[in-house]
Amino acid sequence: MKRKYRRTFYFMLAALLPYIFLNPADSGVNAFPRVEVSPEAVYLKPCGISGRESGTAVPSPEGRGADTEESGKGLLIPEEVISYWRSAMPRAERTVPDRLPPLVDWSPYDSPVKSQGACGACAVFAGAALIENLIRQQYPGMNTDLSEQALLSCIPGMSCMGGWYYDVFSHIRNFGAVSENCYPYAGRKGDCDLLCTYPDYLVKITDHSPALSLWGENHSKDDLRRALQNGPLVVSMRVPDNGTFEGSGYRGGVYDYEGGPISWTDNAHAVLLVGYNDEEQSFKVKNSWGAQWGEKGYFRISYDDVSDDVKFGSYACAASGVLLLKRPALLRISNTGTENLNVSRIRCNEDRLAISPDSDFRVFPDSFQTVIVSVPDWEAIPVSGMQTDIRIRSDAFQNPSVTVSVTAERPPCSGGTELGNMDCSENGTVLRDAIIALQILAGNGSGELCDNYPESVTDVNGDKRAGMEEVIYILRYVGGL
Repeated sequence: MKRKYRRTFYFMLAALLPYIFLNPADSGVNAFPRVEVSPEAVYLKPCGISGRESGTAVPSPEGRGADTEESGKGLLIPEEVISYWRSAMPRAERTVPDRLPPLVDWSPYDSPVKSQGACGACAVFAGAALIENLIRQQYPGMNTDLSEQALLSCIPGMSCMGGWYYDVFSHIRNFGAVSENCYPYAGRKGDCDLLCTYPDYLVKITDHSPALSLWGENHSKDDLRRALQNGPLVVSMRVPDNGTFEGSGYRGGVYDYEGGPISWTDNAHAVLLVGYNDEEQSFKVKNSWGAQWGEKGYFRISYDDVSDDVKFGSYACAASGVLLLKRPALLRISNTGTENLNVSRIRCNEDRLAISPDSDFRVFPDSFQTVIVSVPDWEAIPVSGMQTDIRIRSDAFQNPSVTVSVTAERPPCSGGTELGNMDCSENGTVLRDAIIALQILAGNGSGELCDNYPESVTDVNGDKRAGMEEVIYILRYVGGL
């Protein structure tokens, strides 16, 4: 054999050796990237899902409770963020402080106060509280309760030992936040596999502050007042360790620290800043230590504590652009091999489905990527339903192309089920229901929803309130459309 052909032969043999002698299917060794996709079939319905929908994770006995008196903290500010703001200054604002309104309060949009317990998950609770506030601003009357446990369990590097709230916002922007009943709070780091497949809703945001935050520790009370014109903020503070703030140390009023130096170590805490009051010279803040602490879970803190050792309002972050996806499916792409799995594209021949992310992402060994499958406009789905396939292409050693079937059905989701009645009469669903829903929607109606309304098929989007979608649905039902 000539030398040049021999060299080519050896080169080809070396390239083929892994496939000849190290076939993962035969050897039992999970070498190379390996892909597993679950569930194998996706079912989408705007008013109910059959299957592993919610409540699949059972909270531990030491889980969240409004009466919990634990004062967990746990904020971990990255060193690169601290280092950056040692020399950088916040961006100058043009708004004259004296022209700002004397009072701002975003707390009417807050969700109920929660307790993180002894777990150092303040970054998760503060971040979730901000998004819940934004949802209620954009969707009045929607009683949103996001799952802190899903964020705690599914965000890499987040645990009861602490975390950074920028990672919370980044996760919600990329992967979304699910409802509490999709993964109830357990007070400890859990397994992300316990996340339900079909959450009631998925919330995403389109924008948030950069990883370095809005400023460091060189901010002023006016920086906070200006930023609060656009909405609440997640901020950092040093919790005084002299017993005047934690536990029963603070019972109400405007807190004004007068002690000595405080370290960020073991004392860093994330909270939701919801307002200010110039007359009192104080900020209003939502905490995550239960409703029995402070002023029903809130506290007021002096403007002076911005510049003293408390460093209140440091490393502030904001978010905006709430996107609400109703009853999406969470498709999980797992890599059970030993090398990185690269997913090149996820495609569907139906543009009535939305898939995110849909291309160019990496899944590390023994890890997974959550892909969101949803219907942006249910009016575009035929009454008879729609069936299609999603094709996932990757560089997996085996099955580089995986197909998942998708079925989308419009309401009524269960044939023959009598619709819930908004006016609680015995006449079934009638035109009066649509009129009552319109009155409730306009805020001037005397009609009330039935006790069983949240479980009724009439509650089209499952938000437990009467809205325009319910009105349209009832009118169509009454008209036989």
